[in-house]
Amino acid sequence: MTTPMIHRPDMRRFGPLLLLFLALAVAVAPSTRGATDRSSLRSLTGTLKSVDVKGRTVVVLTGVGHSIRAIRLRVSPGCRVEVSHRPASLTQLAPGQVARVGYEPAPRAAAGEAVGAAMAIEVSTPRGGVR
Repeated sequence: MTTPMIHRPDMRRFGPLLLLFLALAVAVAPSTRGATDRSSLRSLTGTLKSVDVKGRTVVVLTGVGHSIRAIRLRVSPGCRVEVSHRPASLTQLAPGQVARVGYEPAPRAAAGEAVGAAMAIEVSTPRGGVR
């Protein structure tokens, strides 16, 4: 009795087809080069201490534990600024306003340098004003 032969395809024929498929998959895959990784963004809420429109920096006073820290941030060119949920510019920000700032931390910041780049600054004014 003879055993039936199992037909195995010649894998050398599929090699070029496999390479073509891989090349297409890489070409079609979305690129993340240059995109900001949202998981690296941090946020802080505090009072604007200073706004330097010409130097494009802000200093935010915020509470950390039982102390208050002054956090200096560069304002990125694409920073989204909002005042009372409306688009605004950096010139409309003023010291004393309460702001929520989304920023991308700098890899290493020396004392006195900006600790990151502000990507979004949101200022909301309290209803009824200050009495």
